[in-house]
Amino acid sequence: MDDGLTRRQADAAYRAIFNGIGDALAAGQDVTLRGFGRFSTKFRPFHWRQIPRDHEIVRIPDRTHVTFTAGRTLRLAADASPDDGYFDAMIARKKRSSRQLLSQPEHNPLHYETQFDLGIAYREMGQIKDAFAKFHAALSLLDKRERGARFVRCCYLIAMCHKDIGDFELAAQWLEAGLASPKRPAAERLELEYQLGVLLGMEGKLEEALDHLSIVCAANPVFRDAAEHMRSLQALRFSRTVHG
Repeated sequence: MDDGLTRRQADAAYRAIFNGIGDALAAGQDVTLRGFGRFSTKFRPFHWRQIPRDHEIVRIPDRTHVTFTAGRTLRLAADASPDDGYFDAMIARKKRSSRQLLSQPEHNPLHYETQFDLGIAYREMGQIKDAFAKFHAALSLLDKRERGARFVRCCYLIAMCHKDIGDFELAAQWLEAGLASPKRPAAERLELEYQLGVLLGMEGKLEEALDHLSIVCAANPVFRDAAEHMRSLQALRFSRTVHG
């Protein structure tokens, strides 16, 4: 193997590590692997639960759950995953130039990239009103017939601003405008579908939300937490059906 270990040695090391973690947790000790994360246990006493199907009340016995908190290195690796948002990487690349622009506002020319980057900076600082103004300014500088990458990026960021302030209906409309753009990359469309599914779920529009999230899961079953969102919405839909 590349690290000088044979397959048997690597397997033995793997087993030793996880056996050690298991033994420590069984003894009530937390285990921290620097950069990777922290394993700990949480005791949950017995409780009663109603089975939705037949409404039977059952006793769930005491249990000790293992919990895991990801470390910084692992979180950064996850942030760089191709399953992460299509737009997130673009936003991350622009944050540095956005801060530089804010430090010299008198030199900010009125063109698309400058206004768009300033919008990102203002949103990052929580100044949503100013972010709206910059994203709309960037959008106004495009040809009215343009429906390419720059138009979709504006739609996405304006939608996220509306989401930030809890205006989910308008946020969904801007995401739909982005989705309506023809011949866009699959990764871009996947992120728009995902965000739209999440927003519609927040609005309580379960069927529409599930439609969008099912598109995401069909294309990429492990994209973000789309599958988990679907399960939650399906459970909520079932609960509404049972309880009227």
